[in-house]
Amino acid sequence: MLQRITLTLEELGLCMMLCGYEEAAAGLVKPTLGEKTDPEWEAIFETASHSLLAKGVWDIERQKQEKIPLKAEIVAFISSYIESSKMLRFTKEKDGTEEYLMFHSLEEDEWIYHHVWETVCHDFSLVKTSQLQGLIDEFYGIEPNVLKDSHSITVPEEVMVTLSQENLEQSSVEQLTSLMDDGNQELFSAFVQDLKEYPSSIDNVSVTYLPSPTEYPTIMDVMFILPYQERLWVISQHDEEQNRPIYLTSCSYQEWMEEVERRIGMPMPVA
Repeated sequence: MLQRITLTLEELGLCMMLCGYEEAAAGLVKPTLGEKTDPEWEAIFETASHSLLAKGVWDIERQKQEKIPLKAEIVAFISSYIESSKMLRFTKEKDGTEEYLMFHSLEEDEWIYHHVWETVCHDFSLVKTSQLQGLIDEFYGIEPNVLKDSHSITVPEEVMVTLSQENLEQSSVEQLTSLMDDGNQELFSAFVQDLKEYPSSIDNVSVTYLPSPTEYPTIMDVMFILPYQERLWVISQHDEEQNRPIYLTSCSYQEWMEEVERRIGMPMPVA
């Protein structure tokens, strides 16, 4: 299978369409490119086919034989990418620009690494499970030797909802802090200070079950993180059905690895 490639949004969408995944292709390109007329789509994908040809991805001989006009390894890659049943998704935002790191599960300890940057650039490669932690740490700029302390508190849901709102005023922060138990106020205050200084929003990590390319995905697990300076904050609520409280943790690196490992090994539903 293909080892490494970078595709634009339009190139990836065209490859998916040619391999028979029209619905998935539409779900990928339309949110970014918007609605287009048929002639406009034709022009977009014709340009994409030219760039695929320049990259050596487009196969003229297969096109002459009326086969899918892509190299065989590309066809195999697209099929594995779309048919993967589990995806780990990591997000971050800086200066209003979102960036995504995803891992799509394959068989036998392999994953498709999928990095989306500048909205329209998609980097792909094959990686092993043992590589995931290092790639995730690099994505978030997490330094293992820095994260040592570990403290955890519970936070009322209404507090976290208010914190997620923009333009949070200092009076609101003080009011929220007063809702915390006395023993939790110091750690909560440190979290709020990091949240105010962090030049972004709270990032999130999710595990998604993808039953098939035509069915709606199911988010099996989600947590929120704030990696800032010498602390890594994790906000998690592992079981909403049992009404478990929201946990706010200043993680040690060992705890962070355990959070990642739990999601990597999370079993998906049996069809």
